[in-house]
Amino acid sequence: MGTLNGSLSPLQPLVERELEAGERLIWAHRPLVRVLSLSMVLPPLLALPWVALGVGGLWFSMRVGSGTSGGFAATLAVVCSLPALLIGGPLLAAPLWAVRRDRRTLYAITDRRAIVLVAAWRLVVRSYYSEHLRNLKRMERRDGSGDIVFERFTTTDSTDSAHPERRGFLSIRNVRQVEELLRDVVKRSG
Repeated sequence: MGTLNGSLSPLQPLVERELEAGERLIWAHRPLVRVLSLSMVLPPLLALPWVALGVGGLWFSMRVGSGTSGGFAATLAVVCSLPALLIGGPLLAAPLWAVRRDRRTLYAITDRRAIVLVAAWRLVVRSYYSEHLRNLKRMERRDGSGDIVFERFTTTDSTDSAHPERRGFLSIRNVRQVEELLRDVVKRSG
């Protein structure tokens, strides 16, 4: 079972600082980084046409701009290339940001609660006490890893598009054993 060890050492002081008086840490681990998951592969695939269009447009502007009558065509190519790069660049970098976030995330179980700690741009700590842990949803993969979802909700963006969100211990090893630890916390809390 995962306990705090050397691989978690940069985050260990952060989780220990969050413990209440008398609270005991039972388990802590970082999420698995899944390089070949759909969420890691799809954004770069969607980015490739945009980046190719942007780079091609910039190349075209340099080639045409070097001639005597290519000023307008070169300017037009640059103006069209920049939005393509602004769309494709972040999509291409999305997996790198996800890996960075996962490496700065720590999941912990104490004798009183579950803690999700993310130390990316700022420190975000979410605590889930027994009343939040009664309706867990476990999704297990063939290798025994998986997700334990504590809460599900929908957010909307400026275009009123709905985006399903889930919070919990996502992409962890030994998901069934971790679920048992969480259920023990609920039982002890009454």
